[in-house]
Amino acid sequence: MKKIISFLVITLTVASGFSEEVSDISQAELDEQVYSDAMTVPRYVQVATSAGVGVFTGACSLTNVTFVDIHVQEWWTPDPGTNTVRLHKIDRLNDEWMFPTNIPVVFFAVTKAQWHGEDAAYYLTNAAERAELTFANVNRSWFRTTRDNGLVYAFATNLWNCVRINPNPTNYYEVLRDVQRTIAKQDSWRVQLDSRNGLSWLFDEASENYLTDKLNDPLLSPIMKNSVGNWLSRRFGWIYSYTNNIEVWTPPQ
Repeated sequence: MKKIISFLVITLTVASGFSEEVSDISQAELDEQVYSDAMTVPRYVQVATSAGVGVFTGACSLTNVTFVDIHVQEWWTPDPGTNTVRLHKIDRLNDEWMFPTNIPVVFFAVTKAQWHGEDAAYYLTNAAERAELTFANVNRSWFRTTRDNGLVYAFATNLWNCVRINPNPTNYYEVLRDVQRTIAKQDSWRVQLDSRNGLSWLFDEASENYLTDKLNDPLLSPIMKNSVGNWLSRRFGWIYSYTNNIEVWTPPQ
């Protein structure tokens, strides 16, 4: 997936300081949620250099604004022989509860070289600095294991299994498809929108045969079938019609 690494060249967004995203928001806020091409759980699963479950070991302070440490309780990536991981380049911290201590969190980290992408040689002066770990978008790179009654954690572990432990593209698609169809935004807007984004990413550069297969998948939600149909129309000239209250896409004659 060639877009992954280049996508990491992003600007850290500020939302409630750099706090973890808010889970409990109103329906009006849900309706207004702007979901741009932000980092998502599916993308973190694809690119993370270091990931697992752990606890932050120090509260944020105004004098320690360049790094944060995590005591790792369970490695998802291969165990590097230490139970501590340090995340560098934490630029602005002004919420002391941003990194809660003694609360298990899932974390995804990338190297500075990944984060800077093609500009790494310009910003990073040596190999040691390029290998340092950082958060790609601080407020999205970690979440409490209990967030949204464990839905985000379950989503992440299922994706990790079919991407990193037992790689299986079909299972990956089915996890995204089933979660997007069954998890409401009110239960976990992060899971709902991240799964939708993950599917859209699959469809973005898919072959015509792949898209046709998904268009005929009875378990794919109507909103995602509409996305598939739009890609078939834009890229392969399929024709859209609306007959008897049914949306239909047909291949060009």
